[in-house]
Amino acid sequence: MPSEANTAQKAVDGVRPSLFGQPTANLSWSRILLWGAVGLAVIAVIIALIAPEQSGPAAFALTFGIAVVLFVVMYAMASGNLASRRFAPGGIAQKKAEPAFALGALELVPEPILITGARGEPVFANAAYRSLTAMAGKMGQSARPAPFERLVGAHPGLSAITFRLTRAARAGQSVSERLPVFETGQGMCAFDVHIQPLPAGRALWRIVDRSTTTQQGDGDIPVAQSGLTLLDDAPVGFYSADQKGRVSYMNNTLRHWLGLADDMAAPSVQSFAPGEASQLLNNNGKSNSRVEVKLKTRDGIETAAVVVTHWSDLPSGMSKGAQSRSVVFGGGQGQAPVGVARSEQLATHGIGRTLDEMFVAAPFGVVRLDVANIANAIIEDANPALLEMASGKATPGSSFLAIFSKEGGGRDALLNLGEAGGGPVELALAESDGKAVHVYLVPDHAGRAIAYVIDMSSWKEMETDLFQAQKMQAIGQLAGGVAHDLNNVLTAIRMNCDNLLSHHMVGDPSYPGLQKINEDGLRAAALVDNLLTFSRKKTVRLVPLDLSEVLNNFTHMLRRMMHESIPLDVVLGRDLPVVRADKGQIEMAVMNLATNARDAMMESGGGDLIIRTSRQAGIPKEVIGDGPTPEGAWALIEVVDTGTGMDEKTLTKIFEPFFTTKDMGKGTGLGLANVLGIIKQSGGYLHPISTPGEGTNFQIWLPECFEKVDEGKAGGTAAPKERKPKDLAGRGRILFVEDEDSVRTIAVKILANRGYEVLEAADGEEALEIAKENAGKIDLMISDVVMPGMDGPRLLEEARPYLKDARIVFISGFAQEEFSDTLSKDAEISFLPKPFSLKQLAEKVKEELSS
Repeated sequence: MPSEANTAQKAVDGVRPSLFGQPTANLSWSRILLWGAVGLAVIAVIIALIAPEQSGPAAFALTFGIAVVLFVVMYAMASGNLASRRFAPGGIAQKKAEPAFALGALELVPEPILITGARGEPVFANAAYRSLTAMAGKMGQSARPAPFERLVGAHPGLSAITFRLTRAARAGQSVSERLPVFETGQGMCAFDVHIQPLPAGRALWRIVDRSTTTQQGDGDIPVAQSGLTLLDDAPVGFYSADQKGRVSYMNNTLRHWLGLADDMAAPSVQSFAPGEASQLLNNNGKSNSRVEVKLKTRDGIETAAVVVTHWSDLPSGMSKGAQSRSVVFGGGQGQAPVGVARSEQLATHGIGRTLDEMFVAAPFGVVRLDVANIANAIIEDANPALLEMASGKATPGSSFLAIFSKEGGGRDALLNLGEAGGGPVELALAESDGKAVHVYLVPDHAGRAIAYVIDMSSWKEMETDLFQAQKMQAIGQLAGGVAHDLNNVLTAIRMNCDNLLSHHMVGDPSYPGLQKINEDGLRAAALVDNLLTFSRKKTVRLVPLDLSEVLNNFTHMLRRMMHESIPLDVVLGRDLPVVRADKGQIEMAVMNLATNARDAMMESGGGDLIIRTSRQAGIPKEVIGDGPTPEGAWALIEVVDTGTGMDEKTLTKIFEPFFTTKDMGKGTGLGLANVLGIIKQSGGYLHPISTPGEGTNFQIWLPECFEKVDEGKAGGTAAPKERKPKDLAGRGRILFVEDEDSVRTIAVKILANRGYEVLEAADGEEALEIAKENAGKIDLMISDVVMPGMDGPRLLEEARPYLKDARIVFISGFAQEEFSDTLSKDAEISFLPKPFSLKQLAEKVKEELSS
């Protein structure tokens, strides 16, 4: 093709000096004679033509003849001088023939040759190179020769080598690289590439097929390369040595195990197996041997391995030309061998795989750097995991430091590692929304470095979730403990206040103050109740519920709470599964969600509120998170509003205690935390879905319960067993057990004033003794749940034989979850939560004794 020929012609013009040397000296005497003959011939012609009469015919003929002779001599001399200049070294013909001659010479070279320009573009390729690219299917459609990177760049592990070669060619450096075996369209190839700089920024690429050459080791020992290409990257180590331990061949696998750079000569057997070298090199005439060895790497680390050796010149005795054929099993893992079978098993499972295979398949980021100095390190190659992690930015030729975010002190810490390496260093990637990573830096033996980049984003999320869980647990424990003590104090305050109010009627100067104390006590009791609900320490009675009946009876209350600009639509689904929950707690959860939705829509001038229920065959994975997916049907309650919605940042905080988006004084920040606590105590899940500007959907997921709903009471609350009334006039024997003196004193006083006979006990042990002394004579036992020593449930278990048919009422401001389970299973037990008023206590006693 003309364009390719012209390009190649121009390239060769500046490639190398003249093949014939410099031009010889100018032929000055011949030129003088030539120009002299020209002058005489011109004079003769002028004389013959201008003055023929003066000279006569004879003189004319003589003059004209001299001119002819001079013209002949002039032509001969001119032709000779031109020929001399044309064919002399450095002459015109030589200058024209030299490029074509050079191209022809390179064209006939059997090795593939490529010449690249100053920008790395190919400008000439000989027939061997064109044949190689044609066999590999890499010719392309361009008139230019195929670049070298097109030939090998797509093969895993070769991109780093190609980058180094291309960079050296552009920089005018001499370099040689050994390529690992790779596959082309015509089979496996193994090449050594040598680059030499040429004038004008060009470079000569010489590609040597090492499968057709011989390798020289120490002592000039020849080793045939036929078949060794397949051994280079075998899953086991291989070497060949003479009886003096001089290694003539060592495959790439063993070189990697020993930590040898590509340009380093193979060490002797005594160097890498010093303890067992004598056994490996002398086997007393045996042609095959098996030796367990400790391979010593270049860093001095010893690794267990097994070496099986065959000697070529046996059994006639080890001659001077004997060469070993030694196979090394298991040297890449540092595991002690347990026999040939174990070694073969290790090899079968990929022990000793090439670095390139492990590099590509690693589940974490691995990057090769051109220098160990991170400040100037350029990426030579990066595995697919790092490319995906860095959103494709970790490409060969780019700065390694540039893939990390400049925020924080991570980059400075990485720079401080120096060329010695180390880690981990915590950094954030510049791309991928600042994904957290740990970086380890390991320098290699060639002055370069390898960096390992570990994705820590999942670990960070787990750390955040664990911190949040621990924080919530700590707050819950604190809230539960505070609630217990506060409820005891509030119980005493409320009952004493009620007692005083009974003696100070309306109009008494003390009445307003006592009434204010009572109201403040109720507010404090509500706050403590919220704390207990949030910390999931609230005592609940879990029973089978029909959600449609519960919500249907509850709707009229919700409608009164809504504003006229916010219509409420309740859509109850069919065939809802029965759930196990506390009726009052479920109503409270729905009420909190509805009031939050009302407040959000009031800010935007109104909207629609929808409460709907449905039966779901399963629960989505995004609702339960990373835990196992429970089987069975689920009841779904959705509270949907068309308010302002919430962004992702707000959604992550809405369940934190005391977090609120309302104005100061308009919210406690415990509403959603309470709802979450209620749903968790019922074994369900609370899942928010929100879009800013569109609204929010709070989903309550409750698992199906296979118990039947008791129709005795609306909403599924179990009806107690009927009993004969004891005494409606306020007579009966009561055992009151309470460890808090202030509560016990006022309660006993009030009950005694109402006509009851009260036996009081300060702890469980004392109450048990009283029950034994009054066996069968106690009508009602009122006991605290949490007490030092013997608690309430344990007291009931021990005293049950002595109480007979006595009614049981537990009181508590804080009860463990186990007591909620007991209360849910035993319908005979009643519960009165603290803080209670004097009236509530009296009504409960009358109710129990009357039943």
